[in-house]
Amino acid sequence: MIKIIFLSRQIEKNGKLAIEKDSTNLRAYYALASNDFYTPEQYGGGKHSEEYLLKAISLPDQKVKNSMLPSWGKQESYELLVSWYIRKKDWEKAKRYHKEAVKKYPENYLLNQLITELKDK
Repeated sequence: MIKIIFLSRQIEKNGKLAIEKDSTNLRAYYALASNDFYTPEQYGGGKHSEEYLLKAISLPDQKVKNSMLPSWGKQESYELLVSWYIRKKDWEKAKRYHKEAVKKYPENYLLNQLITELKDK
């Protein structure tokens, strides 16, 4: 357990450092949000997920000229944001961001799977 706490703190430290260096690094916001999302509330998790994810989806897609460099992050941020709102039972926001996400990424498997949790809500 101590190792997990240490790793979580390292992720947070590195994510914040990445944002200091580049405030438009959507993958850093996603990493911070993911770390916060999956950290149990009893250990301080769940306080910043929404904030980081909203920032991530507000940033432009990172279109990298070199196909060998990473360009992921936006779709994953939408997936986690919708899951966040589902967890919080904020159905209105979950549906709104799900609709927005599916419009941008209609082939995204996880986003399409989340619709089952939003039906009849």
